[in-house]
Amino acid sequence: TILSLRGMSTNNPDMVRVMTFLPQDGTPLEGFRDKSNLSELKIISVLRLMFPKRLIPASLDLEGIDGMVHRLNAGANIVTSILPPDSQLEGVANYDRGLEERDRDIKSVVRRLEIMGMKPARQADFETILGC
Repeated sequence: TILSLRGMSTNNPDMVRVMTFLPQDGTPLEGFRDKSNLSELKIISVLRLMFPKRLIPASLDLEGIDGMVHRLNAGANIVTSILPPDSQLEGVANYDRGLEERDRDIKSVVRRLEIMGMKPARQADFETILGC
């Protein structure tokens, strides 16, 4: 992990990310079970210290909106994998939940951000980070 983090820093990236491994049926690691995302949250915190001005995603893919909250609290600063409310897309790992349970639409994300005392950034802020 240390070598990976050092390698990331040499490339001057716009975005850095980490994601908890999710085993898939029919693959060599299908039996791997790590019940915690704690490693991911710790690495997000380290990434925030190493890359204070870079984008670090809080993906809705693995744990939905509750996982987004944990990732934002750990240091993530952009929400990814938002789906339109009428979408039939399932994402990486929410295939086991009904569409109505996912809270992956923009209104749900904004509502949760407001509960956290946050608000969505403006498009201009995003473009500034990317140097557009």
